[in-house]
Amino acid sequence: MSNLYNRAAGAVKETVGNITGNERMKEEGEKLTDNARGSNKLAEEQREAEQKKNEVKDDPSLNKAGGAMKQAGGNIKKQTGKALGNEGMQASGADMAAEGKGGQIRQDERMNK
Repeated sequence: MSNLYNRAAGAVKETVGNITGNERMKEEGEKLTDNARGSNKLAEEQREAEQKKNEVKDDPSLNKAGGAMKQAGGNIKKQTGKALGNEGMQASGADMAAEGKGGQIRQDERMNK
């Protein structure tokens, strides 16, 4: 059922419960109304979060910084793997550093367009 329907049904049940003195019906109406309000608020918060996520995703400076952090983390992992003699960790770190550097290059290209 839709939130609008639940709010309306809740309001009707609550009103009928008040008029008839039926506490159970009144409480059911209150619950329906509260649930519908909560669902509306949740949907609104999800839309706002998605909008903020898109703003961050489209901010070249933030994406470039993220690439630099990934590159630095990859270099640390690569050096740790080298120090431990762990070739898998070393290769994984090199891949991670390359991905970070690639992200920075793509952001530079976007910013210079």
